[in-house]
Amino acid sequence: MERIQIFKIRYMAVVSSSFGVFTTVLYTYLQARINIALSIAFSIGFLYLFVSCFRTILESSIEKFRAVRKIIIGSRFVEGYWVDYAISSEGKITSSALLNIFYEDGGLKVSAIVAWPNDRRIDVFSSDLILMNRSNLHFRYELFSENRNRLVDRGYEEIQFQLYKKIPDSYTGYFFSENNASATSIHGIKIENVKLIKEFSDSHKRVSYLRNYLKKAINEFTHVISSDLDEDNSQSLSLQFK
Repeated sequence: MERIQIFKIRYMAVVSSSFGVFTTVLYTYLQARINIALSIAFSIGFLYLFVSCFRTILESSIEKFRAVRKIIIGSRFVEGYWVDYAISSEGKITSSALLNIFYEDGGLKVSAIVAWPNDRRIDVFSSDLILMNRSNLHFRYELFSENRNRLVDRGYEEIQFQLYKKIPDSYTGYFFSENNASATSIHGIKIENVKLIKEFSDSHKRVSYLRNYLKKAINEFTHVISSDLDEDNSQSLSLQFK
């Protein structure tokens, strides 16, 4: 969220400078009518009140309104729903995940559900330890059973968003986990269907979508995914699943 922090600093600098000039004018005006001590106190109080007010408005707008964050962040805006599949070093699809990347308490957070081939099990994970560095998103995660009563796995994931468009709509990456020390590659796309996203408020809809996505991915890619499948081919194939 580097761009948001930079915007906040610049915004407050402009606000402070503007009200500083106005306060100087106000002080000069008051000085001719009341004593100097009262003029200074009133001017400083006025400056503090209005700068604080504008800071509160800025913080509230960034926290509450996604459109504001999108304007500020621009081409690195990655909030929203994403779906991906993971490929093992043997060239097999091992899982699929539906991620929700969202802004909360001044930073990005990730929550997700994970589906597995030939298994009705659905696991969930979330992460608060997130670093966004240019086009890369780094985070540690903990994976739990669906009812969150059992820790299934934990690990580290890195996502690299493709910035060849105004707003990223795909990514590649990898993750390591305690259950699998070797890197597992991932390939994802952004879900942009507004109607579908609205349906995701229903957890059953999310699970159904993810299972269908995983099934389709396996059926479509079984004959082409092999141990020598390169990253570029994997990414282009993943774009078919919007």
